[in-house]
Amino acid sequence: FVTAVAAVGVWVGGRVVGLLAGALATFDPFVVVHGPVWDDAFLGAALEWTIVAVLVRGLASAGQSQLNSSQMVGVASLIAVAAATAALTRSSSQVLIGLVATVVIAGRTFRPIRTYGWAAIAGLALALAVWGARNQAVLGEFFVGSSHDGITLFESNYATARPSILRTGIAERYELEDLYQPGRLPNPVK
Repeated sequence: FVTAVAAVGVWVGGRVVGLLAGALATFDPFVVVHGPVWDDAFLGAALEWTIVAVLVRGLASAGQSQLNSSQMVGVASLIAVAAATAALTRSSSQVLIGLVATVVIAGRTFRPIRTYGWAAIAGLALALAVWGARNQAVLGEFFVGSSHDGITLFESNYATARPSILRTGIAERYELEDLYQPGRLPNPVK
């Protein structure tokens, strides 16, 4: 993640911008708090930034040196695998990578890296097809979304979620007493 952010900074604005971007990514509160814990949000962001870094590098080097066909297939494969993995990791990654790929495919400026946009779309399509087939086999319905987003949204945003998260360190579950709001609802524990 940090390396990809720094690389994008170097390719867009030079060494100083790359150094500043890398430092900001390193000391981002999310990075500092999570440290070596690679949860799905961090993995999704790392894969997204890796794709962006490869795209920016491809655009920056367009016209300077041409990749041979095996190198181009290697880069396209890297993008496809990163896009597929990100799509299976986070629903938001599906949207972001799909939008980035569409801009790369449709934009005139991005003509030299258009193949990479198609590689990202192929990775997304493959991942969603596999995920849909898995849901068909397990749930009996072809579905490419998440079946737990509603409960995840609730566990992260109910009225007393913040104190509960600060006390337990996680938002993945709650105790019945965490739902109690003095003066608003009866205590469900009593």
